[in-house]
Amino acid sequence: MAYETIVEDNIDILVCGAGLGGTGAAWEARYWGQDKKIVIAEKANIDRSGAVAQGLYAINCYMGTRFGENNPEDHVRYARIDLMGMVREDLAFDMARHVDSAVHQFEEWGLPLMRDPKTGAYQREGRWQIMIHGESYKPIVAEAAKKSADKVFNRICVTHLLMDESKENRIAGAVGFNVRTGNYHVFKSKTVIVAAGGASNIYKPRSVGEGARSRVVCALVIRLGLRVADQRRRQDDPDGEPHRTGPVQGRLRSGGCILPAPQDLHPELPGRRV
Repeated sequence: MAYETIVEDNIDILVCGAGLGGTGAAWEARYWGQDKKIVIAEKANIDRSGAVAQGLYAINCYMGTRFGENNPEDHVRYARIDLMGMVREDLAFDMARHVDSAVHQFEEWGLPLMRDPKTGAYQREGRWQIMIHGESYKPIVAEAAKKSADKVFNRICVTHLLMDESKENRIAGAVGFNVRTGNYHVFKSKTVIVAAGGASNIYKPRSVGEGARSRVVCALVIRLGLRVADQRRRQDDPDGEPHRTGPVQGRLRSGGCILPAPQDLHPELPGRRV
């Protein structure tokens, strides 16, 4: 069987991965870039991919500022105590101040949120979670992303990012293959957003028995010679052997990774600076 090479050129923004992070990135990219060509490449199917593919019964974080329930400062305080001070308070505050508007956007798109019939506020489970009819959570967000993108390529597993030969330290696209047909896909893009899945529970510092994320997003950039940086600390395992683990794994559900400064390139890995 002969495999085809399919080239998609003149892309302004390529989004690798279509979980909640990738679909949100595509929608946001269209909001700010009305005239841009936006393409999504997803290894599964955009309607049922990512960490919330099977749905959720609750949204894990909602301030409820409009109902006088919590403020961003309250969530920063909670995170600081929960993580024993090992938290970037500026980032926690920035996320907290935006989370309510994202939830309201989901409701506008059609996500059913449970409300208290007396007060009109969203029904709570604990201080931070709100209850939803979440079986359709991902398809609803995926629909917004599909309307935002010019093209969506399902079943494309992105394996490598491409460097620009004419411009130093610049990504020029990505390559991958169709997991059903085996066809080779080349995406040439001015900008690449890598939302291919973060990592959590790899060392299981907080719980056991849960699945771990593959950290594909980090693998893609490590191939270019980058040393992936995150907040780390030493923690001893039950056998007394120390290992390195992130203090927020299993708590912050990030689909991205933190890229280091150029001087932090790993000297033993090939690739140019990004």
